[in-house]
Amino acid sequence: MGWRHVTWSSLLPIVFDPNQQAFKLTPIGPLPLTCEEVQQGGLARYVPGGECHPEAGLLPDMTAFSDGSDEIFNFDGIDWVLPFAEGETFTRPTIVHGHPSPGRRRGSSNATSDRTKPVAKTTTPPIYLESRDCPDNIVDIEDAWHWMQHLENSPNTPFVPSPTKSWRGTGVRRTNRKTKAPIPSLMGAVVKDLIEHPEDPLAVYLLPQNGREFCAFKSIATPVHVNITLLKDIEITLIELLSYFPSHYQWRKAADRIVRAGMTAADVANMINYTRVLDGDSARLSSSVNDQLFWQYEAPGSRKRVKIVRDNVDEVATYTTKGWGHPVWELTDYPLFGLAHGLKHLPEGQDAGPLTATIKWCRDQSRYDTLLSDVPKLIDGASIKSLIESGEHGDPDAEVMGRFAHLLKGDRKRVLRIAGERKRTAEKETGGRKKRVKSE
Repeated sequence: MGWRHVTWSSLLPIVFDPNQQAFKLTPIGPLPLTCEEVQQGGLARYVPGGECHPEAGLLPDMTAFSDGSDEIFNFDGIDWVLPFAEGETFTRPTIVHGHPSPGRRRGSSNATSDRTKPVAKTTTPPIYLESRDCPDNIVDIEDAWHWMQHLENSPNTPFVPSPTKSWRGTGVRRTNRKTKAPIPSLMGAVVKDLIEHPEDPLAVYLLPQNGREFCAFKSIATPVHVNITLLKDIEITLIELLSYFPSHYQWRKAADRIVRAGMTAADVANMINYTRVLDGDSARLSSSVNDQLFWQYEAPGSRKRVKIVRDNVDEVATYTTKGWGHPVWELTDYPLFGLAHGLKHLPEGQDAGPLTATIKWCRDQSRYDTLLSDVPKLIDGASIKSLIESGEHGDPDAEVMGRFAHLLKGDRKRVLRIAGERKRTAEKETGGRKKRVKSE
């Protein structure tokens, strides 16, 4: 039908039809949104009559009343408040111990018990939405910064890119990647191109990746080629390292610090899955982490891998990223808010160091266009300490697993439970488990 999903209204999906009119999909069919629902969902600019609608320039001014009066209705000045509490669910009333629940009217003829009347299962909206977390059709760096601002101000609604922009006729080729890259990663590449080729008109365009697969980790989390050394003399906690840079355990110096803290490959994988609530194919596996933490190539260009032999130094010389390096990738800058994109459990307490404080400060100051390379200057200007807490015994890294062991153990059960449910569902669809057949 050409309809596309843009956001949610409680448990009901909100869609645009081919004319970009907003409807909510209900069990009885699609229903057009009311004026209040359009305003509450932040869709007023994109429906017919809005400034971002594809036919905005062809439509007459519809703000005046249709009765011919000159009075203008101030939609923006209205406080759109729902008549019920946010997050309230409207489930079917049931009978408890022979007495109707408060939601059932007296004398209802269809009052049946839970045993005879099935209760509909309620589903929660997904944790990650492609239309919000890594949408299509973000053409240039300007639209990307608008997406970043929208993500901070309206994190529960999808982003609608500018309908007037397109890659058509520019010569910019689509990415060869199978999986979408994070939008901030594409922005970092554009920032690098603008610095190296400021006169190139194509430097402002992001790499097209429409139609590529979306992954809750690879399409959102900070990639390994982000230059973490741009933090210079700023210290970061171990939790900040695994939260904001979840792929940088592939850097040798980062791996040394992780191993010295007593963390195993399973601890690293579980920590990343916990902070980002990952499951299924997007969840990190301890086997892949183990290869990066404890094994390396024997020589540059060699395919033979040997086990890393580390010294027995117990104390960390520094908690900064000075002297770190990764020879495989070409390093880039990165939007600061992109570091926290996808994080469901931000660093707190003594795990929240100067980098977390800078992110919070930029949010309070609405500095959405801040880059990772700007952090050292901002810390000096915002009077933020560049050191992390030393911990009770002088080594904050050694105390991390003592605080998180029980949380990671419980979250590991969540990952395994979801994996088991998906496996059983797949087996039912394929007609049960496949029996092993002995080969003669």
